[in-house]
Amino acid sequence: YVLAVTAVVLPACAGADRAATSLEAPPEEWRLLDTVRIGSVDGPDALTRVGALVALPGGGAWFTQPMEQIVRVVDVDGRLVRSVGRRGQGPGEFTAMGPLGLWRGSPDTIWVMDWMPRRLSLFTADGAFVRTVPMPDVSWAGHWRVDQPDVVGPDGVPLALARYAPGVDNWEDGFPILRFTLPEGEVLGEVARVERTAAVQIRWRGDVVATGAHPMPDAPIVAYSPDGRFVAIVDRSTDRRGAGPEVRIAVLEADGDTAWAKPIAYVPEPIPAAEADSIWGERIASFQRFAQVEGRLTADDARQAYRASLPVPSHRPPVESVAMSSDGRLLLVWSAAPGRPRQAWVIAPGGELVALVEVPAGQQVLAFEGHHVWAVEYDEMGVPVVVRYGVGR
Repeated sequence: YVLAVTAVVLPACAGADRAATSLEAPPEEWRLLDTVRIGSVDGPDALTRVGALVALPGGGAWFTQPMEQIVRVVDVDGRLVRSVGRRGQGPGEFTAMGPLGLWRGSPDTIWVMDWMPRRLSLFTADGAFVRTVPMPDVSWAGHWRVDQPDVVGPDGVPLALARYAPGVDNWEDGFPILRFTLPEGEVLGEVARVERTAAVQIRWRGDVVATGAHPMPDAPIVAYSPDGRFVAIVDRSTDRRGAGPEVRIAVLEADGDTAWAKPIAYVPEPIPAAEADSIWGERIASFQRFAQVEGRLTADDARQAYRASLPVPSHRPPVESVAMSSDGRLLLVWSAAPGRPRQAWVIAPGGELVALVEVPAGQQVLAFEGHHVWAVEYDEMGVPVVVRYGVGR
């Protein structure tokens, strides 16, 4: 489904503030070029919510439509070449689709996770169903569990960021990135461990009353190369002491060996009170409604519990998202106030800063592969359009 193919939709980043966030900057300014827009506001070309996307080396992509339980496949020109799967429980069908990726690091076979039957469905690049692989309960050290792969490496070994098992209330031991086998579910070891995730616990008088997602997370971001050879951990904590405000990037090989590491100092950006009040006020109101249904807290207690458990960060978390290409390059997207474009940095496999580009306001970067950046934007009615950019000088 193609709305338009346009040449050069963004000017060079001369209008972008090079020093708005970081104390250093890449040596070059590049542009996002040759836009392909996939979808439409209504009609047969309209898309529903976009779940996950895997970019293919040639410029095509697969992306999920969880509301319909199908996968859309587009070619290098952005044309819809096929839909894969449908709602159901049979072979190649889905009931609650999750992430997808390259099987054994190859674009010849794509895996798609289905949570309800706990299985991965494998398809050829042409969309033909191959087989299913059971996804077992993967547990580790009595604290953590894995429900799905994040990526599957060339050796067939998946990697995933684990979460705490049900009933574990003490989240002080961090969250491991695990290597495990399919379909046995045997844990082969930890690649690394991050101190926390975007998931948070809301506590009242020492007890956990709810869990959820932080409204403005500054937890480390974990990104993988599509072929599973590299893992990037970007520590963007806003409360670090000693070294001062800096983003710490570590890129690891799949076995946990460090490929490179780099700190980037930045200038903290205060969060306007009106923005914080709007975000936290909406979340507090939602939590109060939940607490009322549960009958455990009064509205005032719920407000206090939320404020104490999820304080506003000292400043805006510096990095919004990270995408990694198969060759180990990073696309680091810096944060900005709502409604403003963001800088994105291209970083070489060894950590050298290459170039910056400007990402339009309101777009969420989904993938970075070859010379393409994939993003999604939603209109005021929540209708998505998938956008693919070329990146160049």
